[in-house]
Amino acid sequence: MSSLCKVRQKQLSVDQLQYELTTQSRRATDELNTLEQRVTELELQLVQTRREADEYFKSGLERNAEATSFGNQVI
Repeated sequence: MSSLCKVRQKQLSVDQLQYELTTQSRRATDELNTLEQRVTELELQLVQTRREADEYFKSGLERNAEATSFGNQVI
């Protein structure tokens, strides 16, 4: 095999590895962006859920206070 043929084979190998590296890097970046977006969505859901839980707890306290007040009036 001539040295020119060996050089071409090595260049093909290098090109293939560069292509694979670029492809994997692009995929990893895309996946990272997707995961970051999902984290943002979940954080927003968590804030909303906490807000709803606070409202639910607050309304429960108000109902208990009303029930206690009504109970005191009946006695």
